[in-house]
Amino acid sequence: MIMPYKVKKMERIRLPILLVWCTYMVTLFSCAKEKNIVEVKPPLPQKTVDVTFAVTLPGLSQNISTYAITENEENKLSTVDVLVFKVVGTGETFAYKARGRNIKPITENSSQFQVSLITSTGDKFRFVVIANARDVVDGALMGVNESKAAILGKLIINKPGVWNTTSVANYSPLPMWGESAPVLVANDFTELVPLPLLRSQLKVDVYVSAAAQTTFRMTSISVYNTNANARIAPDAINYSAGKVTAVSLPSNSQGNAWPLVYDVQNPAKSEGEIYLFEKGRVMISGTPAPPGTAGIASLIIGGHFNGSPTETYYKVEFLSNDATPVQLALLRNHKYAFNILKVGGAGYDTKDKALASKPSNMQVTTTTVDLNDMPIVYFDEHYYLAMQTDLVVYPTNESRGEYYKIYTNYPGGYTYTSDSSWLTFNPYNEGGNVIAIANTGGPRVGTITITAGKIRANIKVYQGWGSQPLPLP
Repeated sequence: MIMPYKVKKMERIRLPILLVWCTYMVTLFSCAKEKNIVEVKPPLPQKTVDVTFAVTLPGLSQNISTYAITENEENKLSTVDVLVFKVVGTGETFAYKARGRNIKPITENSSQFQVSLITSTGDKFRFVVIANARDVVDGALMGVNESKAAILGKLIINKPGVWNTTSVANYSPLPMWGESAPVLVANDFTELVPLPLLRSQLKVDVYVSAAAQTTFRMTSISVYNTNANARIAPDAINYSAGKVTAVSLPSNSQGNAWPLVYDVQNPAKSEGEIYLFEKGRVMISGTPAPPGTAGIASLIIGGHFNGSPTETYYKVEFLSNDATPVQLALLRNHKYAFNILKVGGAGYDTKDKALASKPSNMQVTTTTVDLNDMPIVYFDEHYYLAMQTDLVVYPTNESRGEYYKIYTNYPGGYTYTSDSSWLTFNPYNEGGNVIAIANTGGPRVGTITITAGKIRANIKVYQGWGSQPLPLP
């Protein structure tokens, strides 16, 4: 088709303009590409070293089986995440995180795992271990150079209702936290990193004494006024010298709207069934409220008195055993054991009436145990043997000795033996030094056996293994 002259003229005008525009854009993109090539530098490869962690666990090793979960499940490490913080002066900021692997138990109360860590030429780092809470760790936003306090404040467990402890085959692993001293991880790093893990929850056990069992059969436990969420790690100000000193609550602390109800299978005891989040004392004008105040954490224990077919209910509060009982704060990594000494009559006919009333007709004592102080307790029908640890690791071959606490109520105390000439025990001041002489050979392992009456417990001692995985029993 023949186009009009006017149109041809317009195309002749547009063509040079189009060529100029295309030339300009090609030049622009070429410059931008060249600029990107100059400014974007590939990251330098980072060297890593495999490091072994040995962790002590807060479970109680007991010679008594439980209905729900045992110390094996309490101490189970399903997942391990390591948060790495750069230490500069008194400040600590987030650097990166890594996942633990090859998780294996060493003793009943200790485990080991390996982590690949980035090496450093001069900076020191603190390692924060979070166990059994990978979904929380993965769901938290962590910015490089963000403070440790801010990062740990984001790790919140939200779990309303009863924690699952149905059986050894059906349970939810218990979240734990621990951290190392500042460490320099050089290219030739060969040390094993030891640290204790603290459970983020507290444990509640209830026992019916032999005398009380003659008139009372326990059938249920309901726990009122509990919290539905918790921090995995405590506030730094509430943790000192390896001990939890106060409650650390999330900024959005929430309570359970309903009581936590447990059907008791063994009328003589409830062990390994009740795990709660921390809860502070109810305060009035800055002082702890007296017993019986609304909102105080309480147990409502259901049972049958003197063979009656009717279940009635008794109120038990978290109180001290003082002449004038006071409220107890519910602290993480602690065990609260209630021992029912005597039941003098039937309880209230409903749980609500029991909760609204003063405790009556049930005499109870409360024992509080800090599981980080003495995590290992063996006992028979009369006596106990409590130990600070059952694992001692001396990474180097140098002569070394460290003090560990050991308690027993057995008359005459405890005795000890060693299966190795290089390994000795020097007792003093409710404990003793575990001493390994200098090693001129390869890595070695020995055992110190502590005996109190019929109770025997072993302390495994490893020397000269560096950062290598420890041999399994």
